[in-house]
Amino acid sequence: MKSNVIGIDIGGTKIRAGVVGCDGRLKSPSISIPTDAGMPKERIVGSLLQLIHSVADGRDACGIGIGSTGPLDNEKGMILDANNIPSLNYFNITECLEGEFGLPATLENDANAMILGEAMYGVAKGIRTVLGLTLGTGLGCALINGCKAWQGVTFSAGEIWTAPYEDGMIEDYASGKAISKRYFKITGKHLPAADIAGLARAGDMDAWKVWNDFSDALACALAWCVDICDPGTVVLGGSVTKSADLFLARTTSLLKTRICTNTYKTLSINIASLGDDGGVIGAAASYLSRRKNL
Repeated sequence: MKSNVIGIDIGGTKIRAGVVGCDGRLKSPSISIPTDAGMPKERIVGSLLQLIHSVADGRDACGIGIGSTGPLDNEKGMILDANNIPSLNYFNITECLEGEFGLPATLENDANAMILGEAMYGVAKGIRTVLGLTLGTGLGCALINGCKAWQGVTFSAGEIWTAPYEDGMIEDYASGKAISKRYFKITGKHLPAADIAGLARAGDMDAWKVWNDFSDALACALAWCVDICDPGTVVLGGSVTKSADLFLARTTSLLKTRICTNTYKTLSINIASLGDDGGVIGAAASYLSRRKNL
């Protein structure tokens, strides 16, 4: 019986793919390519198909799981108004891949997929209710219950990035691009979040202020989400978590003062454990989770 799943993680900057076993382990190293988001649809799709052929390479697979930036129509398998991949707007990606490879395919929001992977195979394995935030260029959120992602009526559950915060929305304060923008506002220097992290570790007070502001905003976002869903654990994923030493302690301390006492007593906060392959493994996990419920 074929038990491998091709997992695909589609973002605005890069696309990563790999073949994942039913145990959540990659059968070989994943491969990533630039998304080339500004290119025509035909160019992006052609590169995607070539990538999948490369990773599949004769390995038996029962299906294809896709995790993508959204918004999405999961049932139709269609990417809707994705601002960072405009060429793929209203493109039925599952139909395309099913036709090319003769395998069933499912589509899932990338944040849902990543956190589902952690719930099935990673740091949250064995915990029924998992709240996850993905801290990358933007801000994503997912709620997993019983190894199933909560979708909502329009498949938009967890899209907290637009929630109001101070003089903007929460993504303006709790994301990688927020760190860069706020450092520029203070210093006039354009730097990526990773470089600002290095400056903070070296004692740059402006950089420290930016990271403290980020910590406070993240604690606020978590407080609302935690009190609503009462999870067993919180998982933080995404590239910004590589700088967890600069924000996790402060965020955790603030969170403790802002949520129900009983909730905090049982809550754990963890950094995602599946690393750069978390999106690929999560996409495969989303396929397995969805197929079980068809």
